[in-house]
Amino acid sequence: MGKDYYQILGLQKGASEDEVKKAYRKLAVKWHPDKNPSNRERAEAKFKEVGEAYDVLSDPEKKQVYDAYGEEGLKSGAPPQGAGGQGGGGFPMGGQQGGGYQSYSFDQRQAEKIFEQFFGGGAGGGAGFSNFYPTGGAGTSGGRFGSARQGMGSRRAGSFPSFGADSDEEMFEAFHPGAKRKAPASQHKLMLSLEELYTGVERKLKITRTVYDANGMSRQQSEVVTVTVKPGWKAGTKVTFAGKGDERPGMAPADVVFVIGEKPHAYFKREGDDLVYRCKVSLSKALTGFKLNLKSLDDRPLSVTFTDVTPPGSEKVLQGEGMPITRIPGARGNLRIQVDADFPRRLTDEQKALIKQALPS
Repeated sequence: MGKDYYQILGLQKGASEDEVKKAYRKLAVKWHPDKNPSNRERAEAKFKEVGEAYDVLSDPEKKQVYDAYGEEGLKSGAPPQGAGGQGGGGFPMGGQQGGGYQSYSFDQRQAEKIFEQFFGGGAGGGAGFSNFYPTGGAGTSGGRFGSARQGMGSRRAGSFPSFGADSDEEMFEAFHPGAKRKAPASQHKLMLSLEELYTGVERKLKITRTVYDANGMSRQQSEVVTVTVKPGWKAGTKVTFAGKGDERPGMAPADVVFVIGEKPHAYFKREGDDLVYRCKVSLSKALTGFKLNLKSLDDRPLSVTFTDVTPPGSEKVLQGEGMPITRIPGARGNLRIQVDADFPRRLTDEQKALIKQALPS
């Protein structure tokens, strides 16, 4: 007795196209060889069998032959019903001339190609299981299956073709049995002064989220969390509080993410781990020298003396007076003092004469 393709997919005869697709999606993931490295030989056989069942039942002409004659008729070349007296049996094969029919066959490579087309949108590199959830414990990371994700175009990361409204949910369950999908994280900007990023700071923040009780009723719940900012953190640094966000029925609670932002400073500008201080001095100071007094971000007095002529655009570097470098305890960037000269708009005749006398050509 031939194979029962409906039974292989766990379906009743007459199942709809959508039911066939959903059944294939679930079983193809379950039996993918990359997900079963310890029992690869059996998985490959089951994976091929599932692919073959889907290939037949998703194709109207093959399905018609199978429903009428079974696997034996399909593979021996029986014609579709209503095909008249055409000889040779089977179903039309691509590229065959004369409208003849051929017997049906199916191999492992075809199973891989169907998986690739179904999940990867026609990627040319193969059907690598691990490419869909790289960190999801899907077994080996490579194997002979390539990267289907590369061919997914503009489709959002982690998403699959929409073969039914619950496609993503079913895929998540297939890859992570028993796990709950996490609700989308909520992000909040935490703006800090440059002084706070320099010294480090603790901020206590109140978060309010939606939770559900055992009866499915929602309510608001508030909690105070502490964000500990380390000296030297940069804008864009994220602090995540796992599971502290909104709940949704049937899903794991969302994460709450605070993204560090940097407020503009009146005098300093941050560039990486360095601080930049820009000042403009008179032309006389630029030519004769001057002393610059300022305060560091931790309120220490700093004094810098310029004794030589200071051309416009000059820069003096104070080593170790920049921002703390988080990854290197005790290390700091530099303070770069950039000087520009403020030229007078006009000079009197007497001033011009004095300059000519002091600076002969």
